[in-house]
Amino acid sequence: MEYVARCGSELTPEQLAIYSGAGLDEKICRILLARGVDTREKFKEFKDFSLEKLHNPFLLKGMQDAADRIQKAIQTKEKILIIGDYDCDGISATAIMYKYLLSRHANTSYFLPDRVEDGYGLNLDLIRALNEKFAPKLIITVDCGISCPDEIELAKSLGVDCIVTDHHTIPEKIPDCICIDPKLPDQSYPFNDLCGAGVALKVVQALSNLQTAEKYLDLAALATIADIVSLTDENRVIVKRGLDMINSGSNIGLSALIKQSKLSGTLKSTDISYKVSPKINAAGRMGNAKRGLDLLLENDPTRIPKIVESLSAYNVARQDLCNNIYAEAERIVEENTLFKQPIIIVSSPEWESGVLGIVAAKLTEKYNIPALVMGQAANILKGSARSTPNINIVEAMARQKDLLVSFGGHHMAAGVSIDEKNFEAFKAAILGDLNNILENQDDTATKYYDLALDLKDLTKDFISGLEILEPYGCGNPTPLFALECGKLEPNRMPSYPQHLKIATKGVSMTYFNGAPFFEILKNSIPKLVLIEIQNDTFSARSKYVCAIIRKVVVPNVRTGHDFALVLERIFAGDLKMRTDDGFKAFINSLKTDRDAFIGFYKDLKRLEGTKMLGGYFTLFMFHIKRGSVAQFIFACKVFEDLGILKLENNIIKIDDSKKTDFADSKTFNLIKSLQEN
Repeated sequence: MEYVARCGSELTPEQLAIYSGAGLDEKICRILLARGVDTREKFKEFKDFSLEKLHNPFLLKGMQDAADRIQKAIQTKEKILIIGDYDCDGISATAIMYKYLLSRHANTSYFLPDRVEDGYGLNLDLIRALNEKFAPKLIITVDCGISCPDEIELAKSLGVDCIVTDHHTIPEKIPDCICIDPKLPDQSYPFNDLCGAGVALKVVQALSNLQTAEKYLDLAALATIADIVSLTDENRVIVKRGLDMINSGSNIGLSALIKQSKLSGTLKSTDISYKVSPKINAAGRMGNAKRGLDLLLENDPTRIPKIVESLSAYNVARQDLCNNIYAEAERIVEENTLFKQPIIIVSSPEWESGVLGIVAAKLTEKYNIPALVMGQAANILKGSARSTPNINIVEAMARQKDLLVSFGGHHMAAGVSIDEKNFEAFKAAILGDLNNILENQDDTATKYYDLALDLKDLTKDFISGLEILEPYGCGNPTPLFALECGKLEPNRMPSYPQHLKIATKGVSMTYFNGAPFFEILKNSIPKLVLIEIQNDTFSARSKYVCAIIRKVVVPNVRTGHDFALVLERIFAGDLKMRTDDGFKAFINSLKTDRDAFIGFYKDLKRLEGTKMLGGYFTLFMFHIKRGSVAQFIFACKVFEDLGILKLENNIIKIDDSKKTDFADSKTFNLIKSLQEN
């Protein structure tokens, strides 16, 4: 896979003039230009976070009818029931609508579904139960409902008026009621990527005014970041102004959760994304979304600590569950080389459905392809999918709708239910469909970073200038910079040896789960280290620029020694197979006759019980020291495929109890096929 700079060469005087007066480093101007901020007018807009940039809510189809019906319900004290979703977006949307209606002294209640008992969105039994419990005259859905025409029809038959507010992709059939969704066709609204809480905010704006809606920007910002919608257009304003409110302590529950998360200083969107919203999401994922809503609604400071404690406990349980499922899913992917397909599809009846979206996201991040992870209840498989920018996953699901029980979502994420009898047909259909799409896409193997930098470029002024790009998120990602590096000095973290720390020339870099790249980093092989600059990098306690390593890329392989280093990471799926002539020559140098493996087998047998401190490259350098290190790595991977070599807690185990055939090794077959083509 090739990595190239997204930003071009130095700007012309005419291009620089666009950003004159802002005092920006030329490199930052290049980033702005590459992100479409390419005129003075667009630059002015990019810096403008005024409330007036929020669009007229009545441009949304259905808004006038919705506002009229809600006003009537408020005035006549009709019972209003808000039905939300159990994720951070649905919880925040419910909080916005509920708090606003309470401020109008409306007769209102809310309901958040239980992920296990009720599932996503609405269902017929739930509608009957809610009607019996609350006896509402008006139901308002937030962040759900657009895919529930039958459920809405049932509510109407029970004498309940319904207003659906949602933001998910529009299905073939929508409810026969007032519907507000920015993705509905044939409307004048200029932006279609609001989250569910963003749509709730627009309803408040329509029912009152811009200044009233402003009171709820903190909750809308929380949801907009958490739901990974595009941080462009009015979402950029919502998040910037909402973050300002959060930083001022606008919500005591959020402030307490932020403190518990050990966050200090001025919070950024990335802090919310990585540290805050996952804990609110965890409540819904682990079966008690109301606890997340309690945090946002509670005004009594004495009750907040207990809520925060429970959210933290849910999050720890969620992390443990997620890690266990991810490890099992990753093993299935590796054993079956599913990363070679256009979408990873894995399932198990043992997997808890609440964390499958997180597992799918982690698989997509590692393998850079869409992933669908499914659990099973009775004869129905239910799961979550995550995607890459070049594949609209909900549209891919829609093309297979005849094989599905239900589906919904948006470009990058979807939920799906499949009858067990249709599962294999669905897999075959979506694999074929996505293969066809990818064959017609150009440059699918190209990945981008923003700019290549020298270490001397990382000055305080440069890093301070990056603030103009905030807030970061979907559609406006954190800048990714490439450092051209040779030999570095990585150190394993004492308590977490899978993580690395590197300090060099005033830059402190952290590489989470970077241990597999220890030898490549330590070696003089030329490489690109792709980094993100951390927030508040020039803290009083540190003299270093702080950065996170997101990727290590090896553009060229010049020696057999370097080839061995890269080969191990290719076999592990951490680097992609290259196709240049030099690499092909190295591949052709590997021997596939049985004699080339016998000596290394004897070496491994001798080393049985030895603890591996690193990868196979390190094992060779410490214990073998003869022959070809690349051939040794090749042999180890073949033995691993065949079950001869096993690593149990990094201890070498040899099982020679059964006869094996090299043709049963995926690694052996891969090298043979490359040599023959």
